Amino acid sequence: MASKYSPWKSFYYRNKSILIAAPVIILTVSVVYTSCFRPSSSIYESMFGGKPDKSIQFYDKQDCYVFACCLWLHFKIDSSELSKLLLKDFRLKKTHSVAWSGVVPPEAKNWWHPEKLGNDVLYFERKPDSENDRTILGLYTSERKDEVYAVLYLN
Repeated sequence: MASKYSPWKSFYYRNKSILIAAPVIILTVSVVYTSCFRPSSSIYESMFGGKPDKSIQFYDKQDCYVFACCLWLHFKIDSSELSKLLLKDFRLKKTHSVAWSGVVPPEAKNWWHPEKLGNDVLYFERKPDSENDRTILGLYTSERKDEVYAVLYLN
């Protein structure tokens, strides 16, 4: 005659919260890890929707979109390559030396300085295409268009 008692059943009822919480914790950690420690090329793909050109040289990045508001990227680019990117619905917004008016995360404060591009900083902005998309991509570049500070943020 088979016993109705099962040690697994008893374990399940006593540790139900552990069994439910463990997958949630694992999923949260994996989302944070994969979104906060991506390489610069992956952040570039998230911002511009394509692989970076081989001529692009990445300087700095800040990628923790889960906990912060923004993706941050600083890179050197060929001016002709930047001109191609700007054809993708970017609009020139400002043509003077300007600093980012939003909050800069502590990890980016030592390198996020678009004002170092010179006296005539160009600021381009790409607005969302649809009502559901609330992200805005801002690009600070010099007149030579060879260095970019990019920020993707929620509006």
